[in-house]
Amino acid sequence: MAKEPSARRYAEAIFQIDNVDLNKDNWSQKLKFLTELACNNDVLSLMNEPHVPLNIKKDGIKKLCSGFTKKQLNFVFLLLERGQFDLVIDISDRLSEMTDDIEGIKRAKIISAVELKKDFMEKIEKKLGDLTNSKVIGVNEIDESIVGGIVVRFSDQVLDMSIKGEFLKMRDSFSKSNI
Repeated sequence: MAKEPSARRYAEAIFQIDNVDLNKDNWSQKLKFLTELACNNDVLSLMNEPHVPLNIKKDGIKKLCSGFTKKQLNFVFLLLERGQFDLVIDISDRLSEMTDDIEGIKRAKIISAVELKKDFMEKIEKKLGDLTNSKVIGVNEIDESIVGGIVVRFSDQVLDMSIKGEFLKMRDSFSKSNI
């Protein structure tokens, strides 16, 4: 959790640079590539290894990231120098969230007891979009414990329309009453 504020600050800086450079997709694409690198255990362990000299790490990054601009390479070098290469995953996520906010997109986890069909997902996304005044992109997750209905999770909000949620509300109501 301590890495969250750093990732957010890096993402905000990239977002500002991205808007100044008018190069919207370039940073996002580069961060996705860096995320793939950070998800590779061999690359990540090499980048985090304190006994490997920084100049060797930088040379490796230059070779792997040959299409990067000087600003983008300097950003990666800064992460390496601070021992924060593994932050690229969180930075990429934060930058995506910021871009989505600007574009009026909300991402949602739509949790159900069974897999939802594509046309039903589209109807749910449309209803949620009307409710939130934004375009909603949903991902269906399965959780059999909710029994029926759905639970919708946005980054900052939860809408519980599940049978499990109703049972929990009833339980709380009964426990508060003097029955």
